[in-house]
Amino acid sequence: GAILPGQVPAIVTRLQGWQLGRLTVTDVVTMVVPDRDAADVSGDTVGLLGGELLKRFTVVIDYSRNQVILTSNRTLAEPFEFDMTGISLAAQGADYRDYVVRTVIPGSPAAEAGVASGDHLTAIDGKPARELALEQIRELFRKDGQVYALELRRDEATIRAAIRTRQLL
Repeated sequence: GAILPGQVPAIVTRLQGWQLGRLTVTDVVTMVVPDRDAADVSGDTVGLLGGELLKRFTVVIDYSRNQVILTSNRTLAEPFEFDMTGISLAAQGADYRDYVVRTVIPGSPAAEAGVASGDHLTAIDGKPARELALEQIRELFRKDGQVYALELRRDEATIRAAIRTRQLL
């Protein structure tokens, strides 16, 4: 896994359920860290739920009462999916539209197609990657059974890779 400054050793997995009060959400994708020091967290924290869970709520932070208020929205019932290419991307550059491959999951469609850490994703199906936000690319790569023609830059070379997505979790 990775958080803003760098990589965090973690296992990505599915939780059978996550419960907060009367609300239960099932099949949540999460990262579980091997220890608190590795993820630079304290207390009882052992995993990160992140934006995939929070985007399903309107989040209000009431600092005066030390409360976080979560109100579910229309996306709560949507299934949680993990990337189906095996590529972990980072958005870099002044406009955050230079997409660099941080890691590739061994045995994944990306690994089988020869994608490597450090590659720059320049196009998807002929469309410049710069025209897409990182979240749009992530949404594409969470669709099962899709075939994408990727163009990547590795040093000065252009690499073309065809990837068929499949569930990795």
